[in-house]
Amino acid sequence: MDEQALADALRSGKLAGAAIDVFSKEPPPPDNPLLSLENCVVTPHLGASTTEAQVNVAVDVAEQIVSVLRGGPARSAVNLPPIDPEVLQRIAPYLMLAEKIGKLHTQLAQAPIVQVQVTYSPDFAELPTDILTRAVVTGILQPVLSEPVNPVNALLIAQNRGIHVTQSLQQQAEAHELYPSLITVTVQTSAGKRHEVAGTVFGKSDARIVTVDGYRVDVIPQGIMLFTQHTDKPGVIGRVGTLLGSRNVNIAGMHLGREKVGGKALMVLMVDDPIDASLLAEIRALDGMETAQVVEL
Repeated sequence: MDEQALADALRSGKLAGAAIDVFSKEPPPPDNPLLSLENCVVTPHLGASTTEAQVNVAVDVAEQIVSVLRGGPARSAVNLPPIDPEVLQRIAPYLMLAEKIGKLHTQLAQAPIVQVQVTYSPDFAELPTDILTRAVVTGILQPVLSEPVNPVNALLIAQNRGIHVTQSLQQQAEAHELYPSLITVTVQTSAGKRHEVAGTVFGKSDARIVTVDGYRVDVIPQGIMLFTQHTDKPGVIGRVGTLLGSRNVNIAGMHLGREKVGGKALMVLMVDDPIDASLLAEIRALDGMETAQVVEL
C-alpha cells in the first residue's frame, strides 16, 4: 500500500475515511502522514484482538485440531498456503490417495527412490496440486524414516536426500479415457528401475488404485496386500491361495491384471492376516512366480 497516496486521497476528500492496522514500517515513524488525519483510524497491529475475533479464532483452531486428529488434512498448516474449506473438502480424498500411492511405491521398490514425477489429469487444472504432490512425497518418505514427515517438510527432506521431485498437468488431449481425475506417480530407483502407479476417486470419496506398472487393477488402498508378478498360467493363483490357507491367512479380495494370455500377470490379494517372512519366501519359490511383496497401507 502507498501510504502517502492514501493520505493525499483522505485529505482531498476522494476517500471519506480509512482504518489501518498494519503499516509498511512498524512501529510507524511519528511523521507518518496517516497518524495525524482525523478521518483515518489507526491501530498498532491489534485489529484482530477483539472478543469476537478471539472466540472465532479459538473455535477455528479447535475444529482444525479435531479434524487432524481424526485423520483429516490440515486446512491451515503452518508454512503452507491456506486452502479454501470447499476446495479442501473436494481434494481431501485425493490427499489420502496421493499419500497411499507414495507408500505403495516405497514398499514395492527394490531400491531407494531417487526421482518422483507426479502427473495430474486436466481435471486438476483449477485445484492446488502442490499440496497433493507434497502428500505423495510424504507417503514415499514415511515408511523409511524415523523422523516426522509431513506435507510441510516433505519436499525439503526429499531434496536433502537427493530425491528429485517434479509435477506436471496433462493437456486435455492426453487425458485418460476412463479416469478423468487421475493422479499418476512415476518413480525411478537408484537401480535404474522405473515404476508407475495411478489412482483416482470415484464419487465423493471412493479412492482406488487403477494401474500398477501398466496393469489395470481396481484396488482400495488400505489394509494388508500381497502383490505378485507371475506367469499367467493355470495353477499359480491356486497354489498361492493354498499356501495362504495353510497358514490361516484369510483372503478378503483379489484383483488380477495381465498383459496377454500366457504372458506376465500382476495379482493383488487383500488379506485379513499378516504374512510372515517364511510364508512370503514359500510364495516366492512357487513355479512361475517372479516377485512377491507384502504391502500395508
